[in-house]
Amino acid sequence: MDVEDLQQHLMTLESQPGEALFKKVGVELDVKDALDVSLQSHQSPAAFVVLLNTRPSSTVAGNTVNAPLRQKEDKVFGVIIAVRKANTRAISFTQIREQVINRLFGWKPESSNYEVLRMAGGNMLSVKNGVCWIEKFTTHNYRRSVN
Repeated sequence: MDVEDLQQHLMTLESQPGEALFKKVGVELDVKDALDVSLQSHQSPAAFVVLLNTRPSSTVAGNTVNAPLRQKEDKVFGVIIAVRKANTRAISFTQIREQVINRLFGWKPESSNYEVLRMAGGNMLSVKNGVCWIEKFTTHNYRRSVN
């Protein structure tokens, strides 16, 4: 599972039938610049999907002699929801958050070896021209050594 999978799944959200919820759904390496551009260019509301971190477990099963190594790896994704200050009255930030959570919680791409996404908390982010929230989701899979 990667950021593009989440991006594609979020792009199908609608604020009303036939109207996309987000003006932009991006996967950006430089999130701060992307947020600034999005909020200044009236691409609001917008969402940005980022891989926040990966964590391998400390436990490894198997050995290299008789069986391949097997280790659990957790991934934490963040969905940054950005709403321009001028739009915050017209757009219910809580409803947008709920739609994102409802879309991703318990979901995984059909072709994925990863477990379904679980909620991992969220918090406000400080930005100049708008209001931003990052909603976090976690999943895991098991990696096998190839040697």
